[in-house]
Amino acid sequence: MASVIPGFEYDIFISYRHNDNLDGWVTDFVQNLEKELRSTLKETLTIYFDKNPHDGLLETHDVDDSLKEKLKCLIFIPIISQTYCDPKSFAWKNEFLVFKNQASEDQFGLKLKLGNGNVANRILPVRIHDLDADDKTLLENEIGPLRAIDFIFKSSGVNRPLRAMEDHPQDNVNRTFYRDQINKVANAVKEIITAIKNPAPITTTYQQPAYADASAGRPTTKPTRNRKPIFITLAVLLIATASYFIYQQLKSNNQQPPLDKSVAVLPFDDMSPNHDQEYFGDGMAEEIINVLAQSEDLRVIGRTSSFQFKGKNEDLRTIGKILGVSTVLEGSVRKSENLIRVTAQLIKTEDGTHLWSKTFDRKPADIFSIQDEIASAIASALKATLSPNLTSEKKEVWNDEARKLYQSGRFYFDRNSEGDGSRAGDFFQQSLKSDSTHAIVWAYYATMYFGIDNVSFERFNRKALQLDSLNSDALVNEAVNSRNRFDHKTAKRIIDKAFFLYPKDARVLRNLCNIYTSLGLLDQALVFGKMAIASDPLQARAYDNLNATYYFMKQYDSSNRVGRKLIEVSPNYIGLRSYFATNYFMMGQYDSVRLDMNSSVAEKAFYECAISFAKGDKKTSDEKIALYKLNIKFGNANYSLALIHCFRKEYDLAVDYIEKSYIAREGSLSSNIKVEPALDPIRNHPRFIAILKKFD
Repeated sequence: MASVIPGFEYDIFISYRHNDNLDGWVTDFVQNLEKELRSTLKETLTIYFDKNPHDGLLETHDVDDSLKEKLKCLIFIPIISQTYCDPKSFAWKNEFLVFKNQASEDQFGLKLKLGNGNVANRILPVRIHDLDADDKTLLENEIGPLRAIDFIFKSSGVNRPLRAMEDHPQDNVNRTFYRDQINKVANAVKEIITAIKNPAPITTTYQQPAYADASAGRPTTKPTRNRKPIFITLAVLLIATASYFIYQQLKSNNQQPPLDKSVAVLPFDDMSPNHDQEYFGDGMAEEIINVLAQSEDLRVIGRTSSFQFKGKNEDLRTIGKILGVSTVLEGSVRKSENLIRVTAQLIKTEDGTHLWSKTFDRKPADIFSIQDEIASAIASALKATLSPNLTSEKKEVWNDEARKLYQSGRFYFDRNSEGDGSRAGDFFQQSLKSDSTHAIVWAYYATMYFGIDNVSFERFNRKALQLDSLNSDALVNEAVNSRNRFDHKTAKRIIDKAFFLYPKDARVLRNLCNIYTSLGLLDQALVFGKMAIASDPLQARAYDNLNATYYFMKQYDSSNRVGRKLIEVSPNYIGLRSYFATNYFMMGQYDSVRLDMNSSVAEKAFYECAISFAKGDKKTSDEKIALYKLNIKFGNANYSLALIHCFRKEYDLAVDYIEKSYIAREGSLSSNIKVEPALDPIRNHPRFIAILKKFD
């Protein structure tokens, strides 16, 4: 079976308790719904309905792992009965909650905007009993106000499911017809499917910012005289970008589904006689990604995720499933002294069909024309729009050694495991010694000094902006640095500018998540974080930022869930373990707070101090805070001590350290002061309020 949207197993999943189908009510409902859907939608929808549900399983029993795959569906219909809302039941734990979590993290999200402006939830409850107050509260805590389609027959002393043939509306307090209710379900399904395939159009108009005319080949406009440039409102940014970046709006009923306009560009294989052109193949793929990313209606997977498959003989169907794309561009380069041969082919991941292929024989000076021609051919094959003015962002000429060293540096930068930072910095430095004319290398080299040597960071990033004032990586660096310099207004202005210029750039998106989180704009940050993952689904840093956003939203289970995904993507990622520890601590699950053997003495003392105090052992807590102060060796010491004193309910002391942190200009204070849950007990403290106002 398959869904109408690629990447999903079914269109509809029916979830129910076994006891509610002993007389066949659920089976009849599914059969009647299938009939109604056939007369409501042109397409045939697939429904998963398990006639032998796994009900009553104990925690010691095995759960069919395939169920999670079956739950990759567009719409989830729970049959809400007097027994469904039971946290111990299989249907609740392994179906309802699992779908909610999966849908919240996939490319569409749990809630959708309909064409009429209303919002629909992909969980579509069908209620067959009036619920007890506790059950209703449990359900609404998960999905908000209960808006179910009722199949309830009520009369004096009666509360049972409505039946198709035997129930007369005049005898039913609710006065409902079974057939009408089935039709309502079918129409609600149609609304949701339509919203997924064809997002609501954007009608809001706006004036572009003045900086849009700062570079040739980028959007340009001039502001109206005597009026300040009006930046796109955040709501329009979110909706517009989500529309063309993730969903790709349909323009007619005959178009391919939106996700068909998606491509991953793999590094080109080195077929040169001496096998010394690997960096050249990587550079070719990177430049094609840059050109394709400028298309408004084509989803292009970011460099980090595409390059994960370098050197691996992975099946294309697997790549397509992991990255969520319908096509893959792969190719090879063969470079001789006076000639470059580039072979490229665009392949459907579903069945391996070649949509386009070509071989180019060119002189090295003509390499840019190959990149642009390949990008244009891909856009044509996928019926995507690629403006004739959108070609390689900058015709930079690299020498072989400089590009090779830069590519090596990017490998270690993206991986971000123990020791990778220094390795990446060494390669970037060597690349600049070979050729110092590339803004992107200066920007990444600057990043190596962030938080360590801010003077060097600012000097190197300034060099990047001198070479290219609109380089996306340099703009991101400038925005993050402004935030850490306590200048939140400038940080937002610059990251918004980067987003306007590069709305699909994965690094821009994940730092939008990061900075908007710091600004307290958590709902918007969450959207940007999910967009970053959709753009670059194997980029560990994107999961790190989303993990942090969920923590600051006090959604600790979601933070842990994203953290576990981060571990899958990058098992040795730096700094992750403390998020798990903090989440468990904030949930009061102190026995689950564990650090590994690589944790520092100070890090262990921090949690031991907080936990022992929470358990009533003040003596041990006093010993641990003394140990912490003795061993703390990083630049955010005052901020960390403020957190500890909050945990110990020593609120005046906590504010003392917040003031010291502000004077010392500690970066963690600027990043977290508006959103850190641990600081909640002192948010009404007059001195804390005075500090917080300085960030407005």
